[in-house]
Amino acid sequence: MQVQGLANSFLSLFGLGAATPAAEAGRGTAPAQPAAPTANVLPAEGAMLRALAAQFDVHEITPRQFAALVHELQAAGTVPAEELADLAQLRLALDQAGFDPDEPLDLVAFVESRLRDADVGLLDMAQNAENSPFRRLLAWLAKFDMLRYSEPLQAAA
Repeated sequence: MQVQGLANSFLSLFGLGAATPAAEAGRGTAPAQPAAPTANVLPAEGAMLRALAAQFDVHEITPRQFAALVHELQAAGTVPAEELADLAQLRLALDQAGFDPDEPLDLVAFVESRLRDADVGLLDMAQNAENSPFRRLLAWLAKFDMLRYSEPLQAAA
C-alpha cells in the first residue's frame, strides 16, 4: 500500500518504525526474513515525539517554551547529541537576536531567514547542505512539525 510505504519512509527520517516486506519489494530488494507484524506500530520514542509535537507548535512558540522542548528531548534521550546541539544553538541565536523569552515566534520562519542570510550561492548551498546547521535545523523543525498533524499508524488486524 503506497500510503503505508510513505508513512514508514517518513518515520524512518526520525529513525522510527521498520520497513515492511511490501515497502522493501517496492525498492527492488527483498528482505532476508519476513518483517515482524508490529512494523506499523510506533515505538515508545515515536509516541513521545508525537506527544511533544502536539504540545509544542514550532510556528508559534516562545523561546522559553522552545528551551523546555529541548530539555524534554534531552531528558527523553530520543534525539541524537548532534541534533540537540543544533537545537541548543538555535535557542542561543534567539537570545542573540533579542527575542523576548515570553513572546511567541515562528521558529521555521526565523531559521529560514537565517538560512537566506547565510547562503552565498546555489552551488555552495547544494555542496554544503549537510554541513549547514540552519539546513539541519530547518529539516528537523519540518519533521517535528509534520508529527503534529500526522496520525499514528495502527497495526493491521
